[in-house]
Order: sequence, then C-alpha cells, then structure tokens
Amino acid sequence: MIVKLMSWFMYYLISGVSFFIGAGLVAGALTLKLIINKKQANIISLVFFIFGFSLVLVSATPLPLWFYAIWLISTLFWISQAFRKKPSSKIHFRIGAVCLILVPIMACVWEMFYFFPPNIPDRNFNAVYVVGDSVSAGLNRRIETPWPDILRERQSLKVVNLAQPGATLTLAREQAAEIPAGDSLIILEIGGNDIIAKIKPAQFKTDLEDLLASVQHPERTLVMFELPLLPFTAEYGRIQRSLAKKYDVILIPKRYFAGIICRTENTLDGIHLSKKGHQEMAAMVADLLW
Repeated sequence: MIVKLMSWFMYYLISGVSFFIGAGLVAGALTLKLIINKKQANIISLVFFIFGFSLVLVSATPLPLWFYAIWLISTLFWISQAFRKKPSSKIHFRIGAVCLILVPIMACVWEMFYFFPPNIPDRNFNAVYVVGDSVSAGLNRRIETPWPDILRERQSLKVVNLAQPGATLTLAREQAAEIPAGDSLIILEIGGNDIIAKIKPAQFKTDLEDLLASVQHPERTLVMFELPLLPFTAEYGRIQRSLAKKYDVILIPKRYFAGIICRTENTLDGIHLSKKGHQEMAAMVADLLW
C-alpha cells in the first residue's frame, strides 16, 4: 500500500498534475479571502495558498520565468495588503484579488497546451527511427523485448531501434547519424541521463540543439518525449519546449512518460522498464502516433 501511494505521489509530482492542483488551491484561497473576510477564513485561505503555491513550485512546471516572477511579486504584495487590519481601499483590494485569481487560471490555460495529446500529421512513413537511452534500448535484449521492437510487431512497420543504454544527448548524435535520408518518423527519448548527471542547463541546451539540428529535415517528422522533471529542475523543461518550437518538434506531454514509469510493476528500479513496462510503452506510443 505504501509503495503504491508513493508511486501515485511521484506521478502527481512529475507529471504536472500537481501544478493544476496547486494553482487551483491558490485561486481557491484568494477567492475565499475575497468572499469571507473573517479571521478563520483568513487562516484557512493562507494555509491553502501556501500549500497550493508550494505544489506549483515543486511541480517543476516550465512556465516562463517572467510569468513566475510577476505571479510571485504581485501575490506577495497583495497578501501584505490583504492581511492588514485596515486595508487602504476595499475597491483596490477586491480588484487586486480578482486579478490574482485570474493569474493561476491563466497559468493553467497556458499549461494545458502541453497537457493534451499531440497532433501528429497523417503521413505514411517509410520507416520509424527511435533515438534514445536505456528506457528504449532495454537493459538486456536477450531477456526483454524493448518497446520499439514491440511497436514494430504490433504496427507492422519498419521500426529501427537505435537507442543505447546510458546514452546522453551527445551520444545520441551518433545514433542520429545512422538515419538515412528519406521520409521517416523519428522518436526522440533522450536527455534523462544528462539531467541525472546534473549537466548544467546551458550545456543541456547546446547539446539538445545540436541533436535537433542534426536530425531536422523537411522529409522527417520529429517527435520527442517531454522529460518528467523533479522539483526545481524546470529550466530543462523550458529548454526542451523552446527548442521543440524552434525546430518544429512534436512534444509528447510528460504525463504520458510519467504514467508509465510511476507504476511499480512497469519498472525494474523506478526508471528502467520491465517486460510489462515495455509493453505498455509500446501501446501508449501506438495510441498517440497512429
């Protein structure tokens, strides 16, 4: 039971769901303060706000930094006014509250664009190439069948699994170099090892951009898994999103990846996929892309 609860907690944390819960609590706290201006309501709204904003921060949701800065500064200023014994102006107080209620709602609307399933062009690809690390390569192909190989059997497609255990963004360029010219779908499941190794965001950006630039071609469709992120690593997500937009890469929202690895029966150690995990990963990719 404890293990299952922990897996659910991790899913809500790294999938981005905690962001929506936290933003909802922040909006609810401000609404409560606006409607009921009593001591008990003040305490409850403050607790809701602190808990909600904490969830937003630890969710590592890669909203732009300027958005977070405006949200934090304006909210702290409003709180300093809201909990004074004699607010300077009730009208200004209410206008400020309404504006701040709209901020987390706007944040949720913004983030929803990275939460819905991706829109994949309806094309008949000559081949599918998977560039990735051990999540796609498997730890031992003689014991387990990696999800790209399962995908090949299920979809009756030419799926070439170029993934290698321990691969980083730099090593992934060697995999990408093996992709021949022609119409193809390239699935990128890479970058996790760089974050685990605590590569600095600036280097992460350079390496990811080099990889995307090397595989981009008018005849190719690029799809990349958005990486589930631990608390306070949102900068990596911002880099992924900005470069995906620059190089016309379709992002698979991180909740799909998180949904696979956060089920205890799907992994061997919390990251590497088990036999069941590879099967579910293949099914998920097939549902999203075909």
